[in-house]
Amino acid sequence: MIESKKRLIALVSITSAIAMIFLDSTILPIALPTIQNDLNISRGVLQWIINAYTLGMATFVITGGKLGDSFGHRKVFCLGMCLFAFSSLMGGFAPSMMFLIYSRTLQGVGAALMSPCAMALILETFPSSHRGRAIGLSVSIGSLFLSIGPFIGGFFTQVWSWRLAFFVNVPIAIAGIFSTMYSIPKSKITKKPFDMPGFLCLFSGLFCFTLLLMQGREWGIMSPIIILLFFLTCVFFALLYYTTKGKKHPFIDFSLYRNQIYFGGSVLIFCTQFFLMMTVFWALYFQRVLSYSPLEAGLLTLISTLPIMFFATFSGYLMDRVGPKIPVSLGFCMLSISFIWFMFFNGSVHVLYLSPALFLFGTGISLIMTALSTATLSSAPSNTRGIATGMYNTIRFSGATVGVAVISSAISQSKSFRFNELIKSDSLTKNINPSKFQEILSDYPIDQNLLSTYTHDQSAAIKNFLVSSSVFGFAFANFVCLLLAIFCLFFSIYYLRFFSQKKLTNELENNI
Repeated sequence: MIESKKRLIALVSITSAIAMIFLDSTILPIALPTIQNDLNISRGVLQWIINAYTLGMATFVITGGKLGDSFGHRKVFCLGMCLFAFSSLMGGFAPSMMFLIYSRTLQGVGAALMSPCAMALILETFPSSHRGRAIGLSVSIGSLFLSIGPFIGGFFTQVWSWRLAFFVNVPIAIAGIFSTMYSIPKSKITKKPFDMPGFLCLFSGLFCFTLLLMQGREWGIMSPIIILLFFLTCVFFALLYYTTKGKKHPFIDFSLYRNQIYFGGSVLIFCTQFFLMMTVFWALYFQRVLSYSPLEAGLLTLISTLPIMFFATFSGYLMDRVGPKIPVSLGFCMLSISFIWFMFFNGSVHVLYLSPALFLFGTGISLIMTALSTATLSSAPSNTRGIATGMYNTIRFSGATVGVAVISSAISQSKSFRFNELIKSDSLTKNINPSKFQEILSDYPIDQNLLSTYTHDQSAAIKNFLVSSSVFGFAFANFVCLLLAIFCLFFSIYYLRFFSQKKLTNELENNI
């Protein structure tokens, strides 16, 4: 523990890293339609701009925890901030689609080095009785950047350039590095061998799994390459389990999942990060379907992020007082109501109809995140917190990767199904081949030359069908999330019912 007078500065320095990661989560989605137009890329590739970041984090976050244990959390934490700043500069100057995706991958690696070390530094700095509030406060301060991210992203995109969404990370990183070096002493170092076979198996398995999810629809779910990727995914994950089994210092410590708090928290955080990826599609939906400008879409999304500033701290307070069950269950209730609300009102262009769903979403996420992070990570023994945090975040960011792929597929498939139905049911368009409009359904700009080949009434009907199909697709994606949220609600009630705050506190104290 460091002396109390430096704890506030340490918390601010750690929050700088959290703020960068949070800011990058919300500042970029608003700019995606503009990036798509500027770099002339398809929607399928557009998803890789998001998933390159989450894949880099999911793959290297355990490595970040391992390196933190071996070389000191402070040193690796600062290294991650340097890498994040450098890759942000790359993204800001990106001349092409592939260069931008490469920079986003490197940015994810930098975030992966920061994330486990940031949480480990908080756990080292604060006693167990104050960790909930400390994590809640750090999330709240970092959430200030998460909250204003959509507005900043929309403002930069509309008034200046989406490239500033990358450049803004640089001064935050510089301030974070200097304050960290000043306020936090060198961390304890525990020299442990690096499990290279385990790392390679995890990296290969996650890469194959991500490629399988992202390209499954385009290449065909039963195509030879997709089947091969599925087979390789199973092989690499099986090898990961067997190569780490029995090792004294495995890359992934599967024994941690015997801890019921840690296992339950990992399942729930996977699903929660899955839900968070809906914000990416909100940004596209608000601009392309509801015709909001980037700045207006940013202000609308702000409604969902502002509650995180206030309720993350409240969740930490509840966690310290009554344990994780109440804030987590209440959060999933709010998410369920939010998805139901979107299903019925997502076709409305008036902000008043969408605001309640956005507010409930942000409040529910903040209640879940803080309580889960505190309970799950504190339940791990102190000598395994680096790898425990890494494993936790690997599960978390894998949820983001799966979320982008599944939600995108749900929207695309349901839009195509609904559009085909509408085309065939209308007497004006029943003889038109709907396959001609697949590119438009995939969010390409509307081909006016294609529409000009039809009569005025037919063109008007097709445009209406495209809008109606998009509304239907977004509603279906919310329905998919609703089913998962209901599962999480009952899972959290069942899984956390055994853990009174007294029992939880005793277990956490024993792990210090």
